[in-house]
Amino acid sequence: MTRPSFSPELNLTVPTAWEQLTPAQYESVLDALSGAPNETAGRLIAFCRLSGITIKRAHGADTVLVSGGRSFRINTAEFCHAVSEGSEWMTQLPLAPMRPEKVLGGEALNAEFHSVKFGVFLQAENLWQRLCATEDKGDKLSLLDDLSDILFEGITTHSDYSRTAAALWWAGLKNHLSRLFSNLYRPAAVEADGDLLGAMLAQVRALTGGDVTKEEAVLNVDTWTALAELDAKAKEAREYAEKYKK
Repeated sequence: MTRPSFSPELNLTVPTAWEQLTPAQYESVLDALSGAPNETAGRLIAFCRLSGITIKRAHGADTVLVSGGRSFRINTAEFCHAVSEGSEWMTQLPLAPMRPEKVLGGEALNAEFHSVKFGVFLQAENLWQRLCATEDKGDKLSLLDDLSDILFEGITTHSDYSRTAAALWWAGLKNHLSRLFSNLYRPAAVEADGDLLGAMLAQVRALTGGDVTKEEAVLNVDTWTALAELDAKAKEAREYAEKYKK
């Protein structure tokens, strides 16, 4: 937490990371960022919500804020600086999976993908890698909608809120998994390169030992069971390569 102070009487407390948010705060920030006309406005709205202040009036060098039923006149430049610093973390990807329980009629899967089939994980991961690889705005929106369909079962429509929720959730999950299964995955910010489908099929083959009759069973296994096995195999392969490298 950070405590921006504008006067002896006005001291605010705001989170400094995604992981410090309560579920209610997270949904409020998500709503602000996805509903605002631009990032700067979204960060301002989110900062005000988290700190419990409202902007009564902004005029020239002064801004009037309301907090706890009282009005405070502060320097506009100081306020803008505090908002910028106090909301900088909103421009970063979460380090852990976070998501709303429900979005537009859809029920969210388990946040960490426990008890979710590995085949579902691979479908979502394929969409994420394609999203990271494209620069086309239309393709990005379409891929985020497809990702939302997977992550929020029964979702009835799509919006910037559902797209932002899906993107932040999957990025946080990938960062989380990259720490737990470090032999297998890199952080979500790493760019996607190469043959994505081939990489996914290689993971399935690693679990089936090349036996195509086992593919359906592998796709139906729990995601964490599959990732733990793949991580162990990746570690064994690396250690073998290091042992016998010339």
